[in-house]
Amino acid sequence: MFKNIKIGTRLFFGFGILLLLMTVVGLYGLRSVKVLQDNLHLISDDLMLKACQANDIMHNVNVIARGLRNIIIDPDKDRQERELKRIAESRRKVGELFDVLTRTVSDPKGAEQVKVSAELRKRYVEVSEKYLQLAVAGRVEDARKLMFGDLREAQNTYLQSLNDLVSVMEEGAQEAAVHADEQASAAVAMILAILGASLALSVAMAFFLVRSITGPVHQTSELAAAMAKGDFTTKLDIAQKDEIGHMAASLNTMVGQLSSMIRDIIGDVATLSSSSGELAAVSKQLTSSARDTSSRASTVAAAAEEMSANFHSVSAAMEQSSGNVQMVATAAEQMTATVSEIAQSTDKARAIAASAVQQSQLATEKMGALGESATKIGRVTQMINDISEQTNLLALNATIEAARAGDAGKGFAVVANEIKELARQTAAATGDIREQIEGMQTTTATTVMDIESISRIIAEISEVITGIATAVEEQSVTSNDIAGNISQASMGITEVNQNVAQASSVVADISRDISGINQQSRQVGDASGQVQDSAQNLAALAVQLDKLMKQFKV
Repeated sequence: MFKNIKIGTRLFFGFGILLLLMTVVGLYGLRSVKVLQDNLHLISDDLMLKACQANDIMHNVNVIARGLRNIIIDPDKDRQERELKRIAESRRKVGELFDVLTRTVSDPKGAEQVKVSAELRKRYVEVSEKYLQLAVAGRVEDARKLMFGDLREAQNTYLQSLNDLVSVMEEGAQEAAVHADEQASAAVAMILAILGASLALSVAMAFFLVRSITGPVHQTSELAAAMAKGDFTTKLDIAQKDEIGHMAASLNTMVGQLSSMIRDIIGDVATLSSSSGELAAVSKQLTSSARDTSSRASTVAAAAEEMSANFHSVSAAMEQSSGNVQMVATAAEQMTATVSEIAQSTDKARAIAASAVQQSQLATEKMGALGESATKIGRVTQMINDISEQTNLLALNATIEAARAGDAGKGFAVVANEIKELARQTAAATGDIREQIEGMQTTTATTVMDIESISRIIAEISEVITGIATAVEEQSVTSNDIAGNISQASMGITEVNQNVAQASSVVADISRDISGINQQSRQVGDASGQVQDSAQNLAALAVQLDKLMKQFKV
């Protein structure tokens, strides 16, 4: 129940109770001080003052007594007049003091004593007046008798009543002092009791309040430490509805989201590793195909060179036949042999042309397979690029979540930055691979076009060779009739020379094209090697990223 109250409310409630107790202590202390102050005023301003006033009355009575005595001692009129003035002044002061005491004394016992003293004063004044009349009249003996008789009795009784009045005032002051001391002791005891209760309540409230805050904060600190070590399996078990409970729920949500993100990254790393392996295999196959194509192109080039040599032989034979056309009749057998040789050469050239057509078709198929492999590699690099972009986004989300966690998420922010850097390197590597693949695709397309051109040229050569074979057959058919047909033979030889020259030119073109194919095949092999190196780098990057992900426990 106490844990579900907000921290601000708890603090306000705790400090409110302390403030209330402090207010109670302060008010009770003020009340006690006011009571003590009233008692002090009663003692100082009332009882002690009235005791002093009673003492002043006694002093003036003594002054009057000395004046009465001096009048009969010194018969000088001037001195007697001065004494009478002193007596009158003292009587006036005594009268004023009695008036004050009569008005201000509220204590019944004190008021009664003031009344008694006032009555005795009247008696003393009457006797002293009678004494003064006798003294002024010169009746010294009568005055002396009265002074030592009734006047002394009245004076002593009067002074005794004044002493009693002073005693009553002093007793009242002592009682007020005792009462004030008792009230002060009671106030001190009450204040100490309230302070003790306040202290006990404050300690209890501080204990529960601090425990309700430090316990969850300690759990939160342990969670932050676990996250800093890469452990995202820990959850906060804080079932509170205050600010700490809301913070714990938010942290649990953040841990769950980060754990899910890391699992996704781990899965993407596995995909990246598999894709890099597939890319390496494809690049290896591409390298092998390029080497095979280069080997076959070398074979075609050798065949083209041999065909060119044969055509040079045919050309030389045709030149010799053209130079000795006038000797055809006498060299019919030699011509027949030459025609047979031409037939054999044309058959061989036809076989070579057929082989060249087959090799060019095989090279075309290889180049097609190479194009398909390059397309597959392009799809793989695109998938790797998508994975790197997703990894970068996940790393960015992880950085944002770590920033929301504050100091507790600093360790994870460093890991997220490393992941983001690896994602950037992956994107750069896949971009490099994409450029290599695009260059390889361009080279492959050019090679396919060149091979198709070679195929067309070889087809033309085949047609030319077929024409040569037909011409040779016609020449063989008409060889028995050469003597009568010299002009026709000469034209046939001229046509053969033209066809041989054309075939020689075509063979030269084929040789050049095959050389281009061989060079392009080597370029494809080099590009495939670069792709394989990039795939190996990508695989190493995937291994490094996998090691980094293994630091996290999800």
